[in-house]
Amino acid sequence: MLKIDLMNNKNIWDSFVTKAPFYTFFHSWAWGDFSSNTGEQVLRYGIFEANKLIGAAQIIKVYAKRGTYLFCPHGPIFTAGKRGYWNFFLKFLKELGTTEKVDFVRVSPVLEDLKKNQDYFKKARFINAPIHMSAENSWMLDLSDKKEENLLSQMRKTTRYEIKKAQKLGFEVIKSVAPKDLKIFLNLYHHTVGRTNFVPFSDKYITGEFLTFVKDNCAMLFLEKHHKKFVAALMVIFFGKGAYYHQGASQPRFKETVSYLAQWEAILEAKKRGCSYYNFWGIAPTDNKKHP
Repeated sequence: MLKIDLMNNKNIWDSFVTKAPFYTFFHSWAWGDFSSNTGEQVLRYGIFEANKLIGAAQIIKVYAKRGTYLFCPHGPIFTAGKRGYWNFFLKFLKELGTTEKVDFVRVSPVLEDLKKNQDYFKKARFINAPIHMSAENSWMLDLSDKKEENLLSQMRKTTRYEIKKAQKLGFEVIKSVAPKDLKIFLNLYHHTVGRTNFVPFSDKYITGEFLTFVKDNCAMLFLEKHHKKFVAALMVIFFGKGAYYHQGASQPRFKETVSYLAQWEAILEAKKRGCSYYNFWGIAPTDNKKHP
């Protein structure tokens, strides 16, 4: 017998999510807090079988120009991919959408084989979303090998060269959890936006994300500088066994390719924290050179 109830215990929630085979920080308690701070309604549901927690679904009520909707980012998380669990949850989500009077409901589960599962979602009357809420494709680096030199040797020759060159030229990386250093990040971020014309997050959004996760020691800035000039910055989120390069910025100088050293320091920090993988987040598919 399956049932679903609201959950209010952060420790139980995060402990359950991080025991799953795969997850991201989008289903962390902190991401729910951050979303709530931006004015969205957050509902955290536990799914139980015989009073045992077998699923978690963080549902966010989003108010957007295209309509109000319920969104379950990178979820729900289940102990096993049983169709019965999914049937139960999707039925509940549709009923909740009716109760909340939203225009539609949306899920973006992290599945090992999405194509294999597409028929199931079609039969459940879901359609492919017209736009992506987050990275469609991610690049992940396996950190299970504990030896630093082995990890470096497995990288491209160009990558190893750029890291060593940056060190030789006097580039350095400052690791920071200080909110005041967000000014450095945001200044570089504005330069990046002006140079590449991508649609940016607001300063308020980035600041809120950092402040929410840094409270639990789950966020860190990696600020790369050459002499007194900052040239690159990363914001990395740590959750469970994963490290996520979620925000980045750079300002190239001297025709150097910057951020290699900052990325390397972030990877080393991830290893230090016992992470199993480093997620570079969004990348373009290799077969689509015009991917936005």
